[in-house]
Amino acid sequence: MRTFLQILLTGLLTALPILAFAEPPSATYIFPAGGQRGTKVSFRIGGMFLYDKAPLEMLGPGVTATSEIKRTETTWFEGPLIRQPASQAAENYPKDYAGEVTIAADAPLGFRRWRVWNAGGITPLARFVVGDLPEIIEDEIDGEPIPVGVTLPVTINGRIFPREDVDIWTFEAAAGQAITCSLAAAEFGSPLKARMEVRSPGGKPLAETTGTSAGDVRLKFVATESGKHEVRVHDVQFGGLQTYVYRLTVTNGPWLESVYPLGGQRGTDVKLEGLGQNLGGPLAAKVPDVSPGVLL
Repeated sequence: MRTFLQILLTGLLTALPILAFAEPPSATYIFPAGGQRGTKVSFRIGGMFLYDKAPLEMLGPGVTATSEIKRTETTWFEGPLIRQPASQAAENYPKDYAGEVTIAADAPLGFRRWRVWNAGGITPLARFVVGDLPEIIEDEIDGEPIPVGVTLPVTINGRIFPREDVDIWTFEAAAGQAITCSLAAAEFGSPLKARMEVRSPGGKPLAETTGTSAGDVRLKFVATESGKHEVRVHDVQFGGLQTYVYRLTVTNGPWLESVYPLGGQRGTDVKLEGLGQNLGGPLAAKVPDVSPGVLL
């Protein structure tokens, strides 16, 4: 007859392979990846090994998120057939988890950090952004792209999903108006390498970009005629998946790209020369009376 100690050791040895190969949780995207201050935003987090629910923490001022995310129906589009050898590449297919965040009207603009966890581990901090422009969230559908009208200024939350997806956003612009289109993706961990193209009311290409070496996907143009323009977004290799999240801001309002000088004495008012769109004259800034250093 085996002793109690032998039975206990046998049980532990049997469980070791399970413990050794337990998968830690992961969170590969949040969609939408941001929201306008003064609003409540429902979002989905794409996760693996989070089971039915998981605690959520969103750090930073002015945001109050639900304390946990819960498993919900996962949005999925099959997309076009992938042929070999591309079909042999490893891919993960996360499940959707629902959550919500309330953004205060006076919340500082910029990034917030979030993470989820369970007994298997904790995910790395990821980004969610607080903006000040009106926002819309793409109503994702399968099939051929359908142009969607928006009103400027606007921040569009979209995804390139499934593969070969092309998002088309249309907006009215008057002749002589300066328009800026700026797309953010890599900032949120999105694998999207975007190509962005603007077309005139007659369908003529006006401007296009695949971004800079620093990853900035932005273009400016001046409308040569009044009417409905469109901006098209797709992956440069016509990829696409759940994780291909982006935020596209289209505006005919002020857009500041850089200033000179880059600093000033603390506690003083500094006159600035600005480079950008529709800035409306000279700029000025008050340098806080704080310890010397770089202010973010």
